Amino acid sequence: FKTAILLILAISGLNLEAQVSSYTFTQSASTYTPIGSGGTRQTSAEGDEGGVAVSLPFTFNFNGTGYTSVAASTNGFIQMGTAVVNGAGAAYVSASNSNGQIISSATAGTFNAIAALNYDLTNIATFTVTGNRTSGSTSLAGCAGANFTATKVRPGMGVSGTGIPAGTYITSVNIGLGTIALSAAATSGTGTSTTLTISTGLVTTTTGVSPNRVFTVQWSGRKRYN
Repeated sequence: FKTAILLILAISGLNLEAQVSSYTFTQSASTYTPIGSGGTRQTSAEGDEGGVAVSLPFTFNFNGTGYTSVAASTNGFIQMGTAVVNGAGAAYVSASNSNGQIISSATAGTFNAIAALNYDLTNIATFTVTGNRTSGSTSLAGCAGANFTATKVRPGMGVSGTGIPAGTYITSVNIGLGTIALSAAATSGTGTSTTLTISTGLVTTTTGVSPNRVFTVQWSGRKRYN
């Protein structure tokens, strides 16, 4: 399957000192809204068994400890602090390991993690579409090609090509109109036809105003390894 998940991690300004064992967890259904412009594509964490430390603009108290950074794993979880644990049987669920250390009772409390997906994930194969770029514009018009479909081209996925800045990701797609909106404006072109390479994307962002800020991690274009 392809993954496009928003992991809502933190609300700043609250003094949360309870232990994880006493936390209450609830779930609810809502409309999925992908990260738009203003996020940061974490390109260093888009490979297999990758991870990246991301600074928080506030202190988040988790399990009695205050953290100012989290480490996001390509395997669909985050850990408090700057180090992420990856590796076969160590930090994710797989066919041969029904727990993984992140959620294993044998190592409970060791990794201080929030496991949204917690599976051995890998990148989808990159593919290409075409579109017309214009310098200074974040919109690609005339997008087409066999891969330009709603099931393949999704917000949050990485995009590269001539005149497209490094680290750019897709913020929205309109298949009917043949348009793709980008997180960064093209640096060249005047309606110039461009071959665009679409790939996995891991995007983070902080929204809201203190003391009600939310840090979000979004995985797009990932699939189960097995």
